[in-house]
Amino acid sequence: MLLAAVVALGANPGWARDDVNQAPAPPVTGGILDRLVITVPPEAPRPFLFTNKRAAFYAGMTSGPNSSEYHGFNVFGRKAVEDFEIRVSGVPLDRRTATAFVTPDRIVRAYPNGVRETITPIDWDDALIVDISLPGEAAAVQLALRLPAATKPPTVADAGMMNYKTPVPPVLIATPAEGSDIEQSTPRSVSAWAYPVGESHAKPMDGAGSEFVGTVDIKPTKAATFVITVGATEDHCFGLNRALADELEDIRYARSQRISDLVAETWVETADERFNRARAWVVASGDALVTEQAGRGIWAGLYWFNNYWGRDTFIALPGLRLVTGQFDDARDILLSFAKFQKTDPRDPLFGRVPNRVNSPTDIICNTADGTPWFVREAWEYVAYTGDREFAREIFPSVRRATEGTIRYRLDRQGFLTHDDADTWMDAKLDGKVPWSPRGNRAVEIQALWHAQLDASARLARLAGQHRLAAAWTARAKALAQSFRVAYAEPGSGGLVDHLNADGTKDTQIRPNPIFALTVPLRPLVTKAAGEPVLRQVFNELVYPYGVASLSPRDPDFKPWHHDPKWHFDSAYHNGNVWLWNSGPVSTALVRYGRRDLAWSLTDAMVDLVLERGTVGTIPELLDATPRNGRIGLSGAESQAWSLSEFLRVVHEDYLGVRPDLLRGIVTIDPRLPQALGRVTTTIRLGRAASAELTIVPDTIRPGRNATWTVTLVPLKSVPGLRVSIGGAAPVAVIAKRPIRGIAREGKGELTGLSGLTGKQ
Repeated sequence: MLLAAVVALGANPGWARDDVNQAPAPPVTGGILDRLVITVPPEAPRPFLFTNKRAAFYAGMTSGPNSSEYHGFNVFGRKAVEDFEIRVSGVPLDRRTATAFVTPDRIVRAYPNGVRETITPIDWDDALIVDISLPGEAAAVQLALRLPAATKPPTVADAGMMNYKTPVPPVLIATPAEGSDIEQSTPRSVSAWAYPVGESHAKPMDGAGSEFVGTVDIKPTKAATFVITVGATEDHCFGLNRALADELEDIRYARSQRISDLVAETWVETADERFNRARAWVVASGDALVTEQAGRGIWAGLYWFNNYWGRDTFIALPGLRLVTGQFDDARDILLSFAKFQKTDPRDPLFGRVPNRVNSPTDIICNTADGTPWFVREAWEYVAYTGDREFAREIFPSVRRATEGTIRYRLDRQGFLTHDDADTWMDAKLDGKVPWSPRGNRAVEIQALWHAQLDASARLARLAGQHRLAAAWTARAKALAQSFRVAYAEPGSGGLVDHLNADGTKDTQIRPNPIFALTVPLRPLVTKAAGEPVLRQVFNELVYPYGVASLSPRDPDFKPWHHDPKWHFDSAYHNGNVWLWNSGPVSTALVRYGRRDLAWSLTDAMVDLVLERGTVGTIPELLDATPRNGRIGLSGAESQAWSLSEFLRVVHEDYLGVRPDLLRGIVTIDPRLPQALGRVTTTIRLGRAASAELTIVPDTIRPGRNATWTVTLVPLKSVPGLRVSIGGAAPVAVIAKRPIRGIAREGKGELTGLSGLTGKQ
C-alpha cells in the first residue's frame, strides 16, 4: 500500500505527497536518465509501464505480484504473457522485498540478497530482455513463464496488424547463454517454447492455466540473460530470437540512447529540481504513447486505450510533438489520420475524421470535436514549422472537413450541431444512453468550429484558394457575433455549457466554457467578457489538484469514480477530475495574470509523476473529493492528453514561446511561476534551427508584473528570424548572435482577476 500522506498541498488535506524514505539510486543507465531514476521501496509499490513504440506494452508492479488484469506483456491488445518468475538455485526471488529503480527505458529490481533483475523492452520488436546479476558465487538461474488462459481468437486480421491464429499467441523464452536446459511441464498446447538462442530446436511448454508453465534453466553463472519473444507464428518467434541473439547489448543501448537524446534535447532547467525531473519524465512517457500500430499515431492512453482516437490525438499533438520539436512525427500523424477521413460527398459524415481507429478496417466516426481539432492542429503544425508544402498537401482534407460540416452539420445560426454523446463527455450506459447528454450544440464545439473556420481560411490562402478563405473568414466572424448572444449566461456573466435541441440554454456548470477562451486562434469573446467565464469555472470546479467535470452543487455530481451506489461511468463526466482540463484552465489563468494559481495545478501533477500512481506519468482521472483521507486515482494509468497539456502549458504559457515561422517570427512572452526561478532550455525554430533560451526574473513584486531578462542564442544562423516580445511586462533581450529584428507586441494584459477562490 502507499504510505500515509504527511505533507498537504494547498488547503485540501486530501491531496498530499507521499513521504517515502527512498534509498539512494544507483547508476542504472550510465547517462542523463540516471538523473530521472525514481526509487520505489518495497513497502510502497507503484505500477510501472513501458511500450515498444509499436503495438506492445509491458506493465506490472515495482514490488510484489502483478495486480491488474492488464499487467504483463500485451501485444496488439492481447495478453501474451501473464508474468514470469526468477529462481536462483531453485529459490524464487520474492518481489515483495525488492527496491525498484525505474527510468524511462527500464526497471531494475534490487533484492536484499544482492541479486539485481533488469527488464528492458525492445524498441519496435515484441520482446523483453531480462538480465539477472548475482553478487556472490555462481548459481543456477531459472526463468519460469506464466501464460494467460486460452482466450477467444481474434476475428479481425488487417494488413499491418498482428494475425494470431491460435487462442494464445506463440511465446518463446530464449537465452544467449551456453549450457541452458529446459524444464518442461506436461504440454497441453503448443503456444510456448523455450530454447537456447542459436539452436534450431525447441521444446513445447504448457500453455494453459494460471500456474507457471515451464522454465529455462541456466547452469551456474554470475549473470544470466533471457529474451521473451511474442510472434504471430512459430517461425516469426524463432526468426526474431535468432536476429536478436548477437545484438542484445546494442539493442539495450539503442533504446536508452533514443530516450536519452529526446530528454536531453528537450530539457528545461529551472530552480525546481522536482519540476525538472517530472517534466523530463512527462516528455518520455508521452513519447512512449506515440506508436506505429496502424501507421504513425498516438495511443489515447494505457492500459485500455491502446488505439488511435481522433479527439485525443489532436489534443495531445501540441504538447507531445510540437512544443518538443518532433515535427516529422507531427506531420506523419496528421497525414496518417487524414487517410481515414470520410470522403464520399453523399455521406452525412462527409469530411469527418474518425473518433477511433482500432485497425484499418475498424473505424468509428462518432465525434463532433475530432475534426475541428484535426484542422486546428494542421494549422498549428504549419505555424510551428513554416511547412508550406504540407499546407498544400493537407488542404484537400481540410476542405472536405469544412465543406462537409457546412453542408450537413450546421443550424440556421451557423452553429455546429451534434448528438448528445458526440463531445469529449461521451460516456453511455450500455453504449446507448448518454450519462452526460450535451446535445445538440455544446459550447466548446462552437469554439472549436470557430477555430476550424479560422485555420481553414489560413490554410486556404496558402493553397491559393482566396475565395474560400474569404468565405470561411466571413463565417467565423458571423459565428462569433451569434455566439456571444446565444451562449451568454445572464446570472454569472459567463457562458452556458450547451444549447438544447429546442434552443433553450442548459446551465449545468461544467469546465467547457473555458475552451472559448483558449481554443480559438483569434478571440471569440473579448478579454473583459472572458473574466466571468474564468471566475465561474475556477470557483465552481477547480480544486488544488485539478478541474472537476461538474459542479459539486449539481444534483448529478458524484465525487468518486467507483462507488457501489452508482455505475462508474455515471461519475465519469459528472464529478471526476480530468487532469487534461488543468491545461486550458492554466492557460486562462496565466493570460489573466494568475500564474500562481496555474502553478498549483502544475505542481500537483509533478507530485503524480514522481510520487503517486504509475511511475513517471499522469493518469486520466482523479476523484473530486477525498475518501479515507486520500484523493483516489482512476481511469487510464497514462493518458496522452494529460501529459500533453502539462508540456504545452510549460512551453506556451510559462515560457511564452509561440513560433510563427510563416511570418519568420517567434514570440517570447514569459509568465514564469516564481518557484521556477531562472530557466534555461533549447527551443526549436522550425525544422532546421534552434536557439538557447534563458529567462531570468530580475524582480518579482506582489501585485506587479515581473521584469525579465531574456537571452536568446541561435545555435545556427536563422535568416530572416525576428523575435517579438509580447505582453505588458518589461523585458530586456540579449541576442548573442545576429537576429534580424526585435519587435514589441501587445497592448498590455490585465494584471489581476478578483474573486477567485477555487474549491477547498
